[in-house]
Amino acid sequence: MKFSNNLIVREIPPWKLRLGEYVARNFEQWRRAFVFTLFFLDIIVIVILVVVFAGYASGIPRHAALELELSSPSTVNYQGFHARHRTLPLTIDRIQSVVSRAGELDMVALITNPNTEWAVLDAEISFRLGAALISPPVHIFLMPREQRTTAVFRVKGGAHMTVPSVSARVLAWRKIKDSVVSLQGIQSSDFSYTPLPQGTALDFKVSNGSAYSLWRAPLVVTAWQGETLVGAASLFLDNLRSGESRIASFAWNYSLSPVSHTTVDVQINLLDPAVFMDPSGVIPPP
Repeated sequence: MKFSNNLIVREIPPWKLRLGEYVARNFEQWRRAFVFTLFFLDIIVIVILVVVFAGYASGIPRHAALELELSSPSTVNYQGFHARHRTLPLTIDRIQSVVSRAGELDMVALITNPNTEWAVLDAEISFRLGAALISPPVHIFLMPREQRTTAVFRVKGGAHMTVPSVSARVLAWRKIKDSVVSLQGIQSSDFSYTPLPQGTALDFKVSNGSAYSLWRAPLVVTAWQGETLVGAASLFLDNLRSGESRIASFAWNYSLSPVSHTTVDVQINLLDPAVFMDPSGVIPPP
């Protein structure tokens, strides 16, 4: 360290002098290399942008052609799609009638829902005698793949008509795949027919083996002699509890022909919670 005119002058280390000299000699080369590097990176970015734009531009007509192909009826099977998801119409079988002693008709028809995933919330079943419509129409509910006997009773003025006709019109559908509610446990047995002076009486046992108690169970009873209808009836069982068995009775005002077999259909809307009794049995029906 040296002193000059009251100033302190420090000696510069040799390595700093050598470093300064090296930087001064090579600074221009470094500047040129840096500028060249920036220029080279600009070229790379421009090339990438050109390639991306060329790919995008060439893909526009291919994309338009693909959209046109996908929208073509030959590519999209609209007919098959609608066929898989459409609802099949209800089928109507075993349309029969029986003439009572008073000259009235009892008419029945077997209605089937052939759909596997569609329940019929409301269907209007119209019975006709010739061109005359029997009013009012009967409204029914059908689960998927369910069959239900529908009937009208005491139709006047139809004794001379031998062939009734039935039509069905679905007013509401509901898609349903699986149903945990089933009334297959409600069974009817021990049918006993008793001749009366002016008719026939029927007694049979109804057993509710299902897990559900019902406020009111509407029943449609049909008596058959082979494939011929000999009697039809409608009755109600109130407060039918799960596990309960009881005797149901009905009397016709005309004598039935010998009966070979009897069917009993429970006419319940399984999707209506109001038809099921509260487990405690204390909540009254709506």
